[in-house]
Amino acid sequence: MGLALVLLLAGGPSQAQVAPAEYIGLSAERLGAARELVATIGAADQLTSLIPRVMQIVKRDLVQGRPPVEKDFDAASPPMLDGLSARIPEFAETIARSYAWTFATRQLREINAFYLTPVGQKMRQNPAMRDKTVLLSRDLQQKLATAQRLNKQAQVKIGKAMADELRRRMTEELRKQGHDV
Repeated sequence: MGLALVLLLAGGPSQAQVAPAEYIGLSAERLGAARELVATIGAADQLTSLIPRVMQIVKRDLVQGRPPVEKDFDAASPPMLDGLSARIPEFAETIARSYAWTFATRQLREINAFYLTPVGQKMRQNPAMRDKTVLLSRDLQQKLATAQRLNKQAQVKIGKAMADELRRRMTEELRKQGHDV
């Protein structure tokens, strides 16, 4: 994932502004197949569900049982949540690019096709089922395991980036209001 992902997650230039050298070699077809897979697995929904959990972690870390800080934190939260929600497409694009660098176009289409089947949809709802599914070829099992691992890794990195951004912005906001955080 490299420097471009670090810049992206650290709040650096968005992909729309900069085409990092490491992404120039991706074909439109390969990237399109990766984006299709990201849509099929519902990565944007998964990332959206991370936001409230990240907010609760940051709140716990900053508020520390102080009612006045909690009140101001809660008041400042909506615009910050909106800001993160607006970045979900950017985060989903990061996952797509990670997939595109890991899998060939044909492999991305195979994984996507599997997730569109009834078994794939059921597995998507319960990733632990992957290990119990005997209907899958070993090759497809390995591809799915890699895709799920990449998705999880990206979500962890994106979740950390969300938390870092929220913590920084919320700390600034609470300090403006006279809180020692």
